[in-house]
Amino acid sequence: MPLVVHATQKLLVEIPAALIDHNAVGENWHANLLRIDRRKCVLFTHEATLYSVFVPGLRQADFAAVGSRCSVNACSKRLLWEGFPQALIERMLDACQSVRFTRSSNRSVLGSMNDLRFQVE
Repeated sequence: MPLVVHATQKLLVEIPAALIDHNAVGENWHANLLRIDRRKCVLFTHEATLYSVFVPGLRQADFAAVGSRCSVNACSKRLLWEGFPQALIERMLDACQSVRFTRSSNRSVLGSMNDLRFQVE
């Protein structure tokens, strides 16, 4: 089962069409495109826990891998830094082999993400 990321419309414009699947179902993460100091950044937030990962300074070429390489690397580094067990991190990496994006619909999570955006800025 793929990892499903509910993205805002601003982020969906940046992501290659091959990664977008409007009928995808699975583990719910949300993502939002932020612009901080004229740089594109993505904030990922888990729907149930509101655990968030911030990926700064993305270039256009990075968006082809935003669902896999760049976000997964950022998440695994953060989990290591916070002291999560290596086995748990490896299980998360296995689950992220297939990532699909769809349109975001949960306004509660988006509100929490906007609050985090103000804190990051």
